[in-house]
Amino acid sequence: MDLWPPLPREHGAWVQVSLATLAALLVAPSYPGGFWAWLGALWLAFLAHEPLLRVLDQRGGKAKAEGHARAWIWLGFLGTLAVVLAWLGGRHAPPHAWLAVLAPLACAGFLLPGILRGEEKSLPGELLAAVALGGATWPLALRAGASLATAGQLAGVLVLAFVLGTLLIRRFLAQLRQRPEPISAVGAALLTGLGAGLGLVLLSEGRVLEGLALLPLPLLGFRLFAKPWPPRHLKRLGWMMAAGNTAVVLLMGAALR
Repeated sequence: MDLWPPLPREHGAWVQVSLATLAALLVAPSYPGGFWAWLGALWLAFLAHEPLLRVLDQRGGKAKAEGHARAWIWLGFLGTLAVVLAWLGGRHAPPHAWLAVLAPLACAGFLLPGILRGEEKSLPGELLAAVALGGATWPLALRAGASLATAGQLAGVLVLAFVLGTLLIRRFLAQLRQRPEPISAVGAALLTGLGAGLGLVLLSEGRVLEGLALLPLPLLGFRLFAKPWPPRHLKRLGWMMAAGNTAVVLLMGAALR
């Protein structure tokens, strides 16, 4: 039997959790042991997601044929270790850092019923995942000693970027499959305008890096709304989305240092 853990297949989720990690590292004034423990807990919880899906028979084909034994083992190991690291990291954490943990945990909690019903790929499921991963930077930054304003601003921008990216991709796929998804289209349009507007306001106030950080995803959104994206370039769109989110993180990290 293959002893390696089953790994998540969602490329977008890998990008988001990696960028959330990078963002927290960039703004952290220091790197106490509790910060690394919480960061490890985040990654372990992320990795436990795939064994959970297999235990619930949410993966078909070969994954389902392999049985549940390996999935149960890795789910128990990763989940237990995540809880232990979260507890160790929180032993000397300030109260506001513990309170900040509730936001991404609440999103994950709301996501669980959808996973149980096989609706993780629905619009609410993907939006909750985007908010949870973007919001994870809030407690991480606080645990590293960042101020409430810095941690909140960082998490807010990442959540906006991750949610907008999710909506833009869903709108594109809905058009490609000829199954309109009006909520994604409207949400993408509203957040594209909101992000661009906020970015321009910050630029006008002289907050150049923060203003620029809000523009990559809206600019891509304007491009997608202005002209249909060629279906054969789906991978290119994914890479552009990842590059836009990376630019957001690097610019915000530089602005908040």
